Amino acid sequence: MSANLFQKLVMTSLKFWQFDIKAFFRAPQWEVAIVAKIFMAIFGAYLFLSVMAIGVGAYYVLQKEFPNEPTIDLINKGVFFIFLIEAILRYFFQNLPNTQVQYWILLPIKKRLIINNLLFRSLLSPFNFIPWLLYFPVAVVRIIEEGMGLDSFVWFFQLLFLSLILNFLIFLINKNTKVLITSLALMAIGIGIEIYSEFSFYKNFAKAIYWAEQYPLSVLIAIF
Repeated sequence: MSANLFQKLVMTSLKFWQFDIKAFFRAPQWEVAIVAKIFMAIFGAYLFLSVMAIGVGAYYVLQKEFPNEPTIDLINKGVFFIFLIEAILRYFFQNLPNTQVQYWILLPIKKRLIINNLLFRSLLSPFNFIPWLLYFPVAVVRIIEEGMGLDSFVWFFQLLFLSLILNFLIFLINKNTKVLITSLALMAIGIGIEIYSEFSFYKNFAKAIYWAEQYPLSVLIAIF
């Protein structure tokens, strides 16, 4: 993304936010809405702290319960199922940011900027805080316990990158019945392969994450 395009995207986002703020305060009973948002923020903060505690505690619990196995390998296997759950939750509950797009289409603003703005604002989705709340604490604990600073941050950022890919991917397939049916069929096939064959998706996922952690430059070269 060029600097000029990024600047336009930021300016467009600011205009959208200004419009949303004005629309919010012009709405009837906006005072009640503010109180509701405050309670939601308090509940969200509690939920975020709880998830962060899980991220910190998971490492020590697994290390204690399975002392003969690499803790990070067990966590990587669990991350596979976390991504599956995250994908399902995103599909049913994640929507594009609620903006009055129909009014902006009438103005001399490129549709590409409007779409990019929506995708840009989607980064503020609560789902995108999952890596910071769940995986980042694990990375910090690894640094403290194992002294693996660079490896831990590479591990975290690759999971963050995968989560952001999932964020944008859901927008492409969201509310598409054919995609849903296809996804369910593939999931059923995957479960069958997992149960009735020696191939294991979550084990190979864990191996791939570990390999990418050890050879991050190879991953960057493959992407770019």
